[in-house]
Amino acid sequence: MPKKDSDQRSYSVDDMMEKLREGDREKRRVEESEVVTRPDGSQVTRVRRRKRRSSQPVKTQQIRQRRYGIIALITVVVLLVVAGAFVLMLFARFNSKGYREEFKERLATTTGAKTGMTDLSVIPFKVQAKSLHLVWPSGSITKTLKLSDLGGTLEPTSFLGSQLKGREVSIAKGTMVLGPPRGTLVPSLPEGKFPVSFDAYRCSYFEVFYGEEVDSPALHLRGTELTLRPKEEGGLRFKISGGYLALGNWGELNIENGLGDLNEGRFTLISLFTRQGEKGEAVFKGVKSIGPTGPAVFDVTFKKYSFAQLLGPKGLGRLLDGIVEVPAGSLSVDPRLIDSGQMKLQFTGKEAKVEGFRFLGGLSSILHGKDYYLRPDGGQIEGLFTWDRDGMALEEFRFEAKDQLIIEGKIFLSHETGALSGILKIGVPEVFMMRSQTELRYKSFSKPDLGYCWIEIDLGGTISQPADSFINQLQATPLPKLPAAEQDPGEE
Repeated sequence: MPKKDSDQRSYSVDDMMEKLREGDREKRRVEESEVVTRPDGSQVTRVRRRKRRSSQPVKTQQIRQRRYGIIALITVVVLLVVAGAFVLMLFARFNSKGYREEFKERLATTTGAKTGMTDLSVIPFKVQAKSLHLVWPSGSITKTLKLSDLGGTLEPTSFLGSQLKGREVSIAKGTMVLGPPRGTLVPSLPEGKFPVSFDAYRCSYFEVFYGEEVDSPALHLRGTELTLRPKEEGGLRFKISGGYLALGNWGELNIENGLGDLNEGRFTLISLFTRQGEKGEAVFKGVKSIGPTGPAVFDVTFKKYSFAQLLGPKGLGRLLDGIVEVPAGSLSVDPRLIDSGQMKLQFTGKEAKVEGFRFLGGLSSILHGKDYYLRPDGGQIEGLFTWDRDGMALEEFRFEAKDQLIIEGKIFLSHETGALSGILKIGVPEVFMMRSQTELRYKSFSKPDLGYCWIEIDLGGTISQPADSFINQLQATPLPKLPAAEQDPGEE
């Protein structure tokens, strides 16, 4: 009895495919075989040898290449591990206490200053420090330098040499104190290889004090952006932008930009441009460098500058104003002396105004309330402005408002006491001063000269309360009584 289908052997799809492939192989063997009869009468089947049709390498080559790939991979991994370990060792060294102390010692050697530094750290391709503080000996013009929040990007070669190198160091704030040296003069930057070498050093807010006391410096530079760049021929090129410059009690200049060089302990100012208002400007150019051997000299020019600002808002600028030009002036400063600054400015100007002098009220009173004489304006001015350790002065001064008033003479203001002194010659149109063609209204005035009657007065008092001898001189020579029917020619 035949077996049921369920009793028969079952095949999977894979088994069926394998059976088919075996059948194909057996068929090819039969087709490629040949029955050969031997001499002894026996028969054998000879199979033809097939040629290799593939161009792939033999198995031994594949094994060899695989072995080389494994070796290369292991080599790369080992090199990476070694490089990583080397980098970790470098960072460990550059962030160690020993390296920080070494860096401070090298910095002290090359600057000649006692060095303090906090939170110096070197991370991948970056160096940063919380603060840097340098203090120079008493024989140096530079006294102290404080920098905060320093940082810069490093070049890879920094880790292989003795210098930290990169493109730029950024500094949030810097403060430098300068002063006259005491004892033996020493340079602020002795010879030696600096421990850092960057293309630029930029401080966003830089401040400089020069003087014995920071509270009342002889020079104060504040709020400027400072950039230093090493020069190929040696030294440093510096640039400042923005900020304010004050010279003692003379006044404060609004800086636009400045350029200079520092080389072998000498500072050379190439140019300093300042602005005043919309049109006014002042330009300083170095003639003789600032150094330890003598005074520095600068050329000074002013264009369309406020006369009150030039004189100083706390100085004679409280009494005089206008728009002035100074085509050629000079400023000299000896860094060895705290109060050595001297300035000479020959000026001319227009739209001048005079106010605050006591004699102006007296003039207005005797001219029966002519308000113009309380604050004369619209005049032309000229003279020589000088400024030094003792005070400021206007020499050869002349104010002229045509057909109204002429003021000539010298005015001096003491820095120490604020006292005013000087002699002024006041000219008033003769039509106001003459009773008749031959008789003066006030005998304290001179007879007419070039259309004006003149009186010479002494200045006194202080800049906040000026005084003069005008009223006293009028009282010393009282006006004769006029007939009742005669009208005063000064009245309108």
